[in-house]
Amino acid sequence: MPRIPRSSLSLAVAALAACSAPPTPEGSLAVDLRLAPEVRSTCLQLSATGPDGSKHVSPLLSRGDRNRFKVVVLSRQGLEGQIELQAHGFFGPCDGRPVLNDESDLYVEELLPPQHREVAIWLSALPRSLDSDGDGFRPAATGGPDCLDDRPSAHPLAAEVCGDQLDTDCDGVPDCLEPGCTEACEVSPPDGGGPDAGTPPDGGFPYPVSNFDPTAFAPQLPLSLSCSAFFDSTTLDGGWCGQQPPKAVPIVQPGGIPAVVLPVRGLTIAVGGSLNLTGSRPVILAVYGDALVRGTINAGASGHVPGPGGSLPDACDGGAGAGSKSTSSVFGGGGGGGFATEGGDGGLGYPSYLGGARGTAVGNPILAPLRGGCPGGKGGVPGGLGGAGGGALQLSASGLMRVEGSISARGGGGAGAAGSIGGGGGGGSGGAILLEGARIEIPQMAGVTANGGGGGEGDGDGNPGDPGADGTINGKSAAAGGSENGNKGGNGGSGGTADAPPTSGENGGDTGGGGGGGGATGRIRLNAFGGGCLLGGLNSFSPSPTGNQAGCP
Repeated sequence: MPRIPRSSLSLAVAALAACSAPPTPEGSLAVDLRLAPEVRSTCLQLSATGPDGSKHVSPLLSRGDRNRFKVVVLSRQGLEGQIELQAHGFFGPCDGRPVLNDESDLYVEELLPPQHREVAIWLSALPRSLDSDGDGFRPAATGGPDCLDDRPSAHPLAAEVCGDQLDTDCDGVPDCLEPGCTEACEVSPPDGGGPDAGTPPDGGFPYPVSNFDPTAFAPQLPLSLSCSAFFDSTTLDGGWCGQQPPKAVPIVQPGGIPAVVLPVRGLTIAVGGSLNLTGSRPVILAVYGDALVRGTINAGASGHVPGPGGSLPDACDGGAGAGSKSTSSVFGGGGGGGFATEGGDGGLGYPSYLGGARGTAVGNPILAPLRGGCPGGKGGVPGGLGGAGGGALQLSASGLMRVEGSISARGGGGAGAAGSIGGGGGGGSGGAILLEGARIEIPQMAGVTANGGGGGEGDGDGNPGDPGADGTINGKSAAAGGSENGNKGGNGGSGGTADAPPTSGENGGDTGGGGGGGGATGRIRLNAFGGGCLLGGLNSFSPSPTGNQAGCP
């Protein structure tokens, strides 16, 4: 069979009319594309892949009120061979940026010139595996337009329901910020008392928030992020996707721990959007309205660089992993940082020189005051640096708090020993994540994590050790300690998760330094008021969260 050049396949496209059809030259395939009436897509496209792997796609076809199209696939040079066909359905304006909603099965056909052949392709409604609420729309988590895939009444064709604290029409605008919804979102005080669980007329908070006074701030604009945004809580500098930045206000919490408040009037982080937080102070996002996180928020550590408000000396008194204190030329590993639990001990340097002690559990489960995780200890000289503690993030919304993407405050991995039989650094603990809202919704596809970092590997007979991994961002898999085949240094301990506590570093072999202990998990707290919590299960969290009422968790 002759090789088909990349330009040899061409797609001629036309909608099937009642009494006419596009021309069908010799050697072509006339594809009869039929749509089930339940398909929600507004635009159609056919892709064809030739035997050489080259792929060709038709222009977008506006569906209108039609459920049947004809697409002609032909080879200009009359070449033959196997061809793969697939139909794709998109939702949105065809002359804009519609998003994928439907896909057909893959059809394999043959181009056999000079024959002309006709084939049929069906585009059926989404299966429940891709549409759990059965409303016909692919969920946003997999690139589709459905922002609430656990609610069949919420999708892009739905009318906004003012005051229900949901983005019912999936346009990315919280309902209380929709035109025409202002009056419906205003709440009158009930008889004999203050505001109920709705959003008050002044945009304030209808519940007692943690760690800051919401009446002290005046947010000006909503914040909607679709790019990679960032904020440094030390310098107060940031990048906000070209939008006006929120006014950053430093505060001092009860107990003397500093923080930075970012007040906004509604928050949306789109799929593909992210907010990366760094700096020396915990960050409080004060959302006067609804908060919808479809993308990611990262408040985690990276190696020995802490997340925002992580590794604070006063907050980590007793929680920081200890460094190795051996006076021998062969040194132990650093202890893992503690927070929600103890960290892991540092491993012994050969033959029995002590490693650093593990950090103890510190702080409190309600995360008041807000503080980050604790660092691991340094390995015995010249050992690896300890991993840093994960940062501290508080996200408080006066209305709905919904997380469909991921929020992480992971601990940093300890460094491997650099040489001369040193010990590996201990892993840093995970940080703190505090979520508050009149109602909290976190479906199973989301991820909220504060996992500990892995310990670094000890040096073995002059061979540097490997670093431990930073805590995992998604799921409950443990961050691995540093390890290398053939190195006599002890392996680092693994970081803590919801499923397992951190492990201690391994002892060094002959002329080997000890491995650093793994870092503990951080803390996650859910405070819901009035509307309660709707959670997709505890698989979304690591560690498991605590809450202020039944169902949270």
